[in-house]
Amino acid sequence: MKTKFFLLLLFIGLFSHNLVAFAYYIEKPEQIIRKEHQDPFKILEIFFHAVKQGELIVLGKKIEKALLVPIQVEYIYKFDGSKPSVKVYSELKYPLAIPEHKGIRLMGVSAILNNNGDIIEIRAHVVPDN
Repeated sequence: MKTKFFLLLLFIGLFSHNLVAFAYYIEKPEQIIRKEHQDPFKILEIFFHAVKQGELIVLGKKIEKALLVPIQVEYIYKFDGSKPSVKVYSELKYPLAIPEHKGIRLMGVSAILNNNGDIIEIRAHVVPDN
């Protein structure tokens, strides 16, 4: 009798836990990316506006629009409830030597934009000098 009762409680516990976990993953984000930010070319305009304002600083160097070749736009939706963001990956027209970091050259950058169009994170893509 005790075994059946224990198994029933275990089944109810596992079943209710799975429903809670499933409900967590199907929630929609609070705020979707604005309509004007869904067009990749509009994203590039917003990104280049941020670059023009001097927001793209990589390893102490300000990167200008003329040096960038945009390659892709990624839309980022996280399940942790944070607001959606967009990432723009660009390669440089020519690799930049970085005096403070001997032996590497900057080849590209990834910039993450928030819903307001501000650059909130920058990742440098570097390669070793030949």
